[in-house]
Amino acid sequence: MKKALALLAGMALMAVPAFAQDSTNTASLNGLGLSFPASFATSVVGTQVAGDALDDLYPGGPQPAYTGLMFFSEPPAPQSMFEHGGVRLVHVADAVDYPFTQTQIDALAALLAERPDLNEYMETADDNALNLPFLPTFPAAQILRARAEYVDTPELSGISYVTAFRQDVSPLIASEFLYTFQGLTADGQTYVAAVFPVTAPGFPAEYPANLDYDAFVARLHEYFNESITALNAADGETFVPALSTLDSIIQSITAAQ
Repeated sequence: MKKALALLAGMALMAVPAFAQDSTNTASLNGLGLSFPASFATSVVGTQVAGDALDDLYPGGPQPAYTGLMFFSEPPAPQSMFEHGGVRLVHVADAVDYPFTQTQIDALAALLAERPDLNEYMETADDNALNLPFLPTFPAAQILRARAEYVDTPELSGISYVTAFRQDVSPLIASEFLYTFQGLTADGQTYVAAVFPVTAPGFPAEYPANLDYDAFVARLHEYFNESITALNAADGETFVPALSTLDSIIQSITAAQ
């Protein structure tokens, strides 16, 4: 399993006074920079990670070298960007020998070159043919995509969307959604992935106690399409954290070569 080679301990802001909660903090590491509201997180941990050996097989691996920034507010520091959110920078030249990562890079580059209507991806399909690019590797199936749109910032062009991954067939709960941005620099040489767990409005907090599993499976696609419709219709401020907060972080990202 991949381990961090360096921690940006100096970025930790462990005690932010109450009157400063709406201030803006900044963080940077080896070409990756961003800003974020102090009310979103009080601390950042940075990682500079070497690429895995190509025969280093584990769920989600092997992965190429990357630089990462992960958010948190209460110790201990996170071990994964899926805990409270984070941003990862991958140089495209470092991904050549990593087939899955390279496939995601190629897929995003094609989307940005052609700019098809992303509404067609906000459906469900048995063969996962409608998947949108997503890094880092998540060892489960991407079961839906909602609120998909193109995003162009001063540094990056990409897509953002809300998604969920699943290894089984069961109803969605509010806390298992992810907001993501997947982007490339203008020269196509640097890939930036941001992932934030979000709690979505209108979904239950727990799995139903008396689920009729056969009836649920019989209308699975209808259920997923209803879920996508609900996510698309929801006010972005009713997600936790608010999607506008996450959008502001995306807009702030800098990605130097």
